[in-house]
Amino acid sequence: MMQIRNFHFLSFAITTILVFTSSVHAQQSRQPDTEFVAPKKLKRTPPKKAEQEPLIKLNGSLTQAVKSKQPWQVVNPLAPASYGTGEQNVSQDPDELGENQGLLLFGIQW
Repeated sequence: MMQIRNFHFLSFAITTILVFTSSVHAQQSRQPDTEFVAPKKLKRTPPKKAEQEPLIKLNGSLTQAVKSKQPWQVVNPLAPASYGTGEQNVSQDPDELGENQGLLLFGIQW
């Protein structure tokens, strides 16, 4: 009977020691992860304010000539496309589509 109690005591002691050492080993093995990199915060740029169009818009051949560095190119039929087309300075009849009414020298839109 004494051997059975010693066997139970011995098995209990060994089990306790194993559980204790495994928990200590598990606590010691938890080292901080050196490869972890925290995500960076995204920088948000403030939204740009929408550019407002002017309330009054000037157009026509004269205003285009004043704005350009070479005013004679406005009337030159062989001028580069950067000086615009002649169609933007022609007034059209609103009643008849596609019918030109005249040349626009100076105009104001609002």
